[in-house]
Amino acid sequence: NLAVKLPQNSSEKGIQTLKALGYSALDVSARLGMKWNEQTSEIVIPEISVTGVNMGKARLSGTIGNVGREVFEGDLSTAQVALMGATAKAVSLQVDNSGLGEKAFAFQARSQNRKPDDLRKELGTMAQLGIPAVLGPSDQAKALAGALSKFVTTLKSLKIDVTAKNAGGVGLPDIVTVGTPDKALGLVNVAASAD
Repeated sequence: NLAVKLPQNSSEKGIQTLKALGYSALDVSARLGMKWNEQTSEIVIPEISVTGVNMGKARLSGTIGNVGREVFEGDLSTAQVALMGATAKAVSLQVDNSGLGEKAFAFQARSQNRKPDDLRKELGTMAQLGIPAVLGPSDQAKALAGALSKFVTTLKSLKIDVTAKNAGGVGLPDIVTVGTPDKALGLVNVAASAD
């Protein structure tokens, strides 16, 4: 946990941005948890999260496959080569807004001399139309687009779950050889929802 009052006159860009968003203090915490299972050659990540009071929470979890002992032992070169064979088996993202979203849109709208609601509707429409244009017209792309669009317009919560269709996971060679984003989407199952 880190709780600090923001200084009144600071030249730091990050502090200036937080003050421009309307924050006079910062109260954030982070959590990281992961476990390597030698028998399954997996790294299980139950939680990587960041939480801010009057901001929100972002939580990531997942499973990385094909991670053997050589990743942790020996020299750096051997570990890097071994990591190239790692695969993504599953990843989940949960975002809960509790104030930062509204402040960010209000800040951006002020800089464009617009209303925050108009900006949110515009970005929601862009997500609804743009994501299927990039990822293709599949049901998964449409579900992802709908969830992101709803989250941008309501600023409540968003959940995205991605699992590899192949039990071994999706590796870097799979991504490199697949070519286009719509074909990459074919390697995974995606479920997305927003409140």
